Amino acid sequence: MHLGEGGPRVGELDEEMVHESRRGDTFLLGATTWRIDEITRDRVLVSPAPGEPGKMPFWRGEGPGRPIELGRAVGALTWEIDAALTARGSAATVTELRARYPLDAFAADNLVAYVERQREVAGAVPTDETIVIERFRDELGDWRVCILTPLGAWVHAPWALVIGRRLEDRLGYPVHALATDDGIALRLTDGDELPALAELIPGLAELDERLLAEVARSTRFAGLFWRVRRARRYCRAGAPACARRCGSSGRRRSSCSAWRCATRRSRSC
Repeated sequence: MHLGEGGPRVGELDEEMVHESRRGDTFLLGATTWRIDEITRDRVLVSPAPGEPGKMPFWRGEGPGRPIELGRAVGALTWEIDAALTARGSAATVTELRARYPLDAFAADNLVAYVERQREVAGAVPTDETIVIERFRDELGDWRVCILTPLGAWVHAPWALVIGRRLEDRLGYPVHALATDDGIALRLTDGDELPALAELIPGLAELDERLLAEVARSTRFAGLFWRVRRARRYCRAGAPACARRCGSSGRRRSSCSAWRCATRRSRSC
């Protein structure tokens, strides 16, 4: 990130954030708001934009994400706690949790209070069978829309791609939906009309069609493609473990420790 053409280097941005940014976008770095003037092949040219609101930069690392099986188990437990609270109250629910699971009093109290507070604020609790959609205004007065489920990022990431594309078609500018293990978050400016329920939960037929069209231009697809391509080059280059385990014996490269290290960047490698 450089201050104008030929200017000094003022910071560093994540590659994926640059892919998701456009000329004119503003973001915060340090104590200053910066505006993107131009994105070239190897640098981002910026200028100061004091006093203007900006998005927070991110540096996203690779993570395995929550498996859908674990997400369903978390949702089932949440439903169980919510049902017990409705039927027997918080004290009895804490006692029941401690009898069924290896929880101390502090952990059981916190878990019950967490579910109880969610029910009190939103009127519903996200479970493996219930999707909760919340909306609220942030500090700048813009709308935030959150889709809450425990199913994990493997479900939420493609879902977020489809939502972002649908809203972009209607509003005329990119809407970046942030997907995590606990749901999807959207930010809309004050003057924009809030999305209808059908825009947030598309049908299966439309989901497949839009997802296939959107995934090819997504930064995640591009990042994974080049990472796997580099890993294959690394594997063929003659890494000792790879040569021993998959090059000479004919085993699949996915079972090779060198392949796993190059693709997943495991800390144990």
